[in-house]
Amino acid sequence: MRRLVFCLLLVLCLLGAQPVVAQEASPAAGPEASPSAVPRGTQALDGRLGGSRERIEQRYGPPEQDAEDADETFARYTVLGDETITVSFVAGQVVQISVLPARTDDPATASPSGWTQDQVFTVAAAWLPADAVFVPQATYTNLQGNLVVPCHSAALAQVTTTMIYRDVVRFGVPGDCQAVFFPAANGLIAGMDVELGDGVVLPVPDLKGPLAAEEQTYLTAVVTLLDQADASVRAFVAETVNPTSQRDPRVMSDATATWSALARHAQGMSAPPRLEVVHTVVQAAMDLLDQAAVDIAAAGEGVEDAALRWQREARESDVWRAQLRAQITSLLTRKADA
Repeated sequence: MRRLVFCLLLVLCLLGAQPVVAQEASPAAGPEASPSAVPRGTQALDGRLGGSRERIEQRYGPPEQDAEDADETFARYTVLGDETITVSFVAGQVVQISVLPARTDDPATASPSGWTQDQVFTVAAAWLPADAVFVPQATYTNLQGNLVVPCHSAALAQVTTTMIYRDVVRFGVPGDCQAVFFPAANGLIAGMDVELGDGVVLPVPDLKGPLAAEEQTYLTAVVTLLDQADASVRAFVAETVNPTSQRDPRVMSDATATWSALARHAQGMSAPPRLEVVHTVVQAAMDLLDQAAVDIAAAGEGVEDAALRWQREARESDVWRAQLRAQITSLLTRKADA
């Protein structure tokens, strides 16, 4: 319940906020710089998301821990305030920064420290490109229960390509970024990722006035569809990712059969005229799950690259469904307020 209250407070804070511009600062500084003071071009990436490994290490020294493979490097650094960052690189470029707060365990509660809702955007802004602008109205909760706040940076767009985004399984366009906040049971944010973004895939329907009864019925049906899809995905993940799982093939086959059935159901749904743009995304999200089911079967038969394809398809569907849920919740709330 505490997490739910925190999430609601943070989302309300976001929805009422103006776009926030990150500034050139240490991790403790806030996003208060005037637009004229914000670094532009590659300077906006110096020591931040989209910048170079060289500049990260010039600023914070050599990494504490380093592991490298052919495609990506992960390195850990301790920064000002004893915060820890783990940086992911592709070809020497920063594609993700995971940030953990200084840990000052309280003997009375044994709870690690974290950030409050008033601090998280200040911290995130210090690691995002200095010209990044949050899109608070597009905030959503992902399948893992974390808050995702999209953003965009012109400087990042200049130095990234669509291929880099796909390499790290992100679905935005060059310049898209996001901050992912991990709520803890104590009501604080226990960590965050700033990373290349998935973008905002949902067009906003042009609605004026309250929702009609048929529109509310349709949106409620979509929520039920999303609930079924999310429950099935969680069951599949629990069976395939959990190291203690027995990998029951019946659970996995039931899940993929459910995905295909939900895709067929979505195709048979009829959306009211004003919500046809929403229905296009509903169908696309379910079609991605259906294709993931096909590729899971193909991977089991040893088809080359099928495993990589289904993981990408399933994750993209997860993003679309999470954004759909946030938008539909907003639309239904809007009706209640109308």
